[in-house]
Amino acid sequence: MEPVKGWTLSVRDGLRAHFLQSGGPSKPGTDWAVKLSLGNQNCTVFVRAYTDDVAGTSPRQETQLVLGYVARLLESGWSPASYSGKPGELVYAPAAASTGKLPTDTPRPWWRFW
Repeated sequence: MEPVKGWTLSVRDGLRAHFLQSGGPSKPGTDWAVKLSLGNQNCTVFVRAYTDDVAGTSPRQETQLVLGYVARLLESGWSPASYSGKPGELVYAPAAASTGKLPTDTPRPWWRFW
């Protein structure tokens, strides 16, 4: 992929699994390991892509969507230094990918106890 603000991005690997959800049953998806390089600085972030958000795409197309999402995050001012490594911290979603914004946790309704 073309460098973004000097960063070179590449997908290193992916783990397909069912991921637990706080508000319901688990969802199938892939955690993609994305390597970011800037000069001698290298780091890896994990971006989750749920199957229903990338339905109808090949694995190669899915990696391109994930790389585009990380590129837009970088363009919007996000820094890999702010990445804590928490599972599911970066989640590809078509709406978030087009705006370059980090997804936010949706609060649980006050009436839901589980």
